[in-house]
Amino acid sequence: MNQKFLLTALAVAAVSLSLAHAQDEQVARENRLGRAVPAKALLNRDVVTQGGKEIGKIEDAIFDMESGRILYLALDLKDGANDTVAVPPALFTYGLGRAGTQAQSGRQPFVIRATEDALKGAPKYAKTGEDRAQGAYVDKVYAHFNQPRWWQGSGDSASGKFNHIRRASQVQNFTVQSSSNEKLGKVETVLFDLPVGRVSFVVLDPANSISDKQTLIPIPPMAFTRGEQGGGVLVTGLDKDKLNNAPSINRDALNADDIRQLSDPQFATKVYEYYGKQPWFQNIPSPTGPDRQRTNQ
Repeated sequence: MNQKFLLTALAVAAVSLSLAHAQDEQVARENRLGRAVPAKALLNRDVVTQGGKEIGKIEDAIFDMESGRILYLALDLKDGANDTVAVPPALFTYGLGRAGTQAQSGRQPFVIRATEDALKGAPKYAKTGEDRAQGAYVDKVYAHFNQPRWWQGSGDSASGKFNHIRRASQVQNFTVQSSSNEKLGKVETVLFDLPVGRVSFVVLDPANSISDKQTLIPIPPMAFTRGEQGGGVLVTGLDKDKLNNAPSINRDALNADDIRQLSDPQFATKVYEYYGKQPWFQNIPSPTGPDRQRTNQ
């Protein structure tokens, strides 16, 4: 084997190893439970480029309850663009607290991994619910940013529609009732794990007949279906007995410690398994670093 051939072979092997490592890192990231962010801390949050330039604000998050996935975020662009565009969630990361990026509200902005040109040319945010639910529309959004279509499977990523989409701006205070029309409480908030594009939990403010008013009950989003009457109702096959014994958190304004608890994979696994739902995350230690800093949410 001559030296030139050997060097070429080694170079190819190095590239293959690097690609495999990158893929492994992506898989690990997608299966790691990150920091839970409540809907109110997500909406109207400033967004900056990787260079720290303010690019706009998050207007809404559109998610599918059936799969527990964030479909995309509605990003309201600034600087005269006067457009709201749809962007896949995986392009957003938590701010690192760099100088000059602190929002006036005191909350760290999200950082977006996309160029200004790509954002200005992105698909416009669909204003009607029917458009938002179409696979063809979501496929167009992901194709523009060259993001993988996680819903595709063996079929066509542009066909069909999502059956139970909701908007983060509207779901708070939705009534929750059982399949036998018994009122179980209302939605306190929805918690999002933005970089991995997941809905961590729907947090239930239970009815007085279920628990005292000091507790809230986190429930996997897949445990809910759309109410037949539409509007602000979520239906679940759960009943009061099931909820009375469910894992819960202290109410305390859903403070940072509560959110930290809900970002703990051991506690989250306990919640998912209690409701018979398969955790999408691995039960591994929570990451350290910027995502785990106790910042103003």
